[in-house]
Amino acid sequence: MLFQGWSLHRTSAKVGDPWPVHPFNAANNVNGIDVPYTAEDDDEHPCLHSMMLPDVLARQEAYVQKVIDAVNDLDNVLYEIINEGGATAWQIHMIDLVHRVERALGVVFKNLQRRRESFNDVDRSDFDQSSHAGTVMINPRQSMG
Repeated sequence: MLFQGWSLHRTSAKVGDPWPVHPFNAANNVNGIDVPYTAEDDDEHPCLHSMMLPDVLARQEAYVQKVIDAVNDLDNVLYEIINEGGATAWQIHMIDLVHRVERALGVVFKNLQRRRESFNDVDRSDFDQSSHAGTVMINPRQSMG
């Protein structure tokens, strides 16, 4: 698992809210990175796992590149983009990034990418018409709302 969305879903909880110690909370880093305190990721608002915060996205991309570089010689690695979160456009971007990085390393999509999404909110045709159609596994779930 490359990213964990649980830390957003617990924000504003009376007990166990991880945001006060999250590394993308400005109080916990010296990089000047601050992500809005949101309860969920979506494509319409700046949030931790979205395309709307370029500084955060650049660091996330660098992290994914570093992970793939570190484990590229292993043939038993599966990439789960995120558990419990991620705006749709951001997930698709990360899947495409994994594919581009592996291709640059001479790997022809040896690794699975797992994407979790509620199909109640997504146009399914989107998955068949772009480069992320190479995603091997998608875990649909019922909307939790």
